[in-house]
Amino acid sequence: MPTLFKEAVLNPIIMKDSLDHEIYQKCRPISNRRYGEGSSFSPHFSACYTVDRQVLLTRVKCYYGVKGNSLAWMAHISQIGSKNGCSSKHKLACGVPQRSVLGPTLNSIYMALIANAIQHHEMVYHFCANDTHIYVSSNPADSSRSKSSIERCIQDVQQWMVVNRLKLNGDKTQLLVLTACYRPPPPLDSILIRTDVIKTAKSAKNTGVSLDSVLAIDIQVNNICKIAFFLHRNNS
Repeated sequence: MPTLFKEAVLNPIIMKDSLDHEIYQKCRPISNRRYGEGSSFSPHFSACYTVDRQVLLTRVKCYYGVKGNSLAWMAHISQIGSKNGCSSKHKLACGVPQRSVLGPTLNSIYMALIANAIQHHEMVYHFCANDTHIYVSSNPADSSRSKSSIERCIQDVQQWMVVNRLKLNGDKTQLLVLTACYRPPPPLDSILIRTDVIKTAKSAKNTGVSLDSVLAIDIQVNNICKIAFFLHRNNS
């Protein structure tokens, strides 16, 4: 692959105008390459952009059987140079290539083994991009035991991420307790992740849809109506 095709211009774009422009965690890195794929962004900054290259290459070789020219090409393309409007060129020591199907695929391969830590606690999981959803069902009378199980599971997940040079975003971690609308909520109001106290949320998003504790979509419908009214008002 020509060296020119392995370079990209990375520009941090603020997620919302109301956020602090000096805090890079509030930005999305826009990658503009020189060949015809245009530009894109990836919101899972902490996952895609901290992937350890050597761990990734070892994983695709040992667990997925990638070898020979395919492995050599993957190692070659993973060494993408980057620059922005002011800085000099830098060779990226971590992360996966953006603007191709290879980026999300490599990220999923890198994160796949986190399932072992979750299954060790006999819990159900669901991966969606950079989000990991962990599910556990229990009797309301066993809430204290469920709380301990969840905390131990998340601690193991956090330890796995540290070993694999990733970071669990405690400020984005949510706890949603689901129950029937005609039953009182179980006595589970928070969980502890190291020093972070995660309190139960009134609602949470799953693949872009907001759900509350009784799996109602009232919040989702209200949000869509607000957006539709706003757009209609601006276009009228």
